[in-house]
Amino acid sequence: MKALMDYAREDDDVYFWRLDRIRRSVIDVLNTVNDFTSRGVRLHSIMDNLDPTSVQGRMQLAIMATLAEYERELINERVRAGVISAQKRGSGSGRRRWRSRSPKTGSILHASSWPRARPPSMPPKRSAGPRPPSTAT
Repeated sequence: MKALMDYAREDDDVYFWRLDRIRRSVIDVLNTVNDFTSRGVRLHSIMDNLDPTSVQGRMQLAIMATLAEYERELINERVRAGVISAQKRGSGSGRRRWRSRSPKTGSILHASSWPRARPPSMPPKRSAGPRPPSTAT
């Protein structure tokens, strides 16, 4: 965002998908819009059709930014509540830790100490032996 603010000049047009997604808080959204408009940069919202230079457009922008911040905080609150609930149930978050005993030493091995598996999208490694003959005609 800083690079865009440095690059934008007077009489430039800047398009955003949604103006309420410019920043994370209402204050930051309004300050950013004011910074652009005070420098003569016109802001356009593709989805919202807002005009931040008019009184009605600024009011709509403030309402939308407030609702977006509320939605973001509500999601964070629900995620935190879910993590706490999972911890109380005894199920942790993230990948399950696999444990097994080493057949040689008897010590416990964790998944992080195992060799990494190849992703299914990657073909298996081939030996450095001779290549099979080409069947292209």
